[in-house]
Amino acid sequence: MFRCVDLPARIPGRLLLHSMPGRFEAIERVWHQLKRDAVGAIVCLNEKHEIHAKSSKYAEALEAGTVPCSVLPFEIREGGVPEDRDAFWALAKNVANRLQSGEAVLIHCAGGVGRTAMLAVSVLLALGEPMNEAESVVSRAGSIVETMPQIEMLSWCASRNEQFKDSIS
Repeated sequence: MFRCVDLPARIPGRLLLHSMPGRFEAIERVWHQLKRDAVGAIVCLNEKHEIHAKSSKYAEALEAGTVPCSVLPFEIREGGVPEDRDAFWALAKNVANRLQSGEAVLIHCAGGVGRTAMLAVSVLLALGEPMNEAESVVSRAGSIVETMPQIEMLSWCASRNEQFKDSIS
């Protein structure tokens, strides 16, 4: 059900991609898969109103605190980019750190494509992967950015990564 991103061999965690839980399948199936894959955290990139409109069972679970793992909410409008680029880059680095420590992390938006790809590529950039490799790996897992602003966001994240590399060399 979840799509796995091929991470560099040096990274012990797993990066998983999916659509909004409960949108295209029974929410119980998603919970079962989360447990089976030992997912430690879900990164939810949807706005609250979008979750309510597209997966009421997921919205209920979020509100009740019954999702079977931790949830890192980061609202991005559909087809859009983060309002706070620095906070988005911090999220990408947080997910990268979780993967480096062996955690399995699931990223989702509504369909698991545009916003999901934007964060997944950014996580790979935070892990030190070059942009073209990061985009290719995420594309092979079934997600690609969908808009020019999302492409520009990835370029911005890549430049943050280059600045970091320059500061430690």
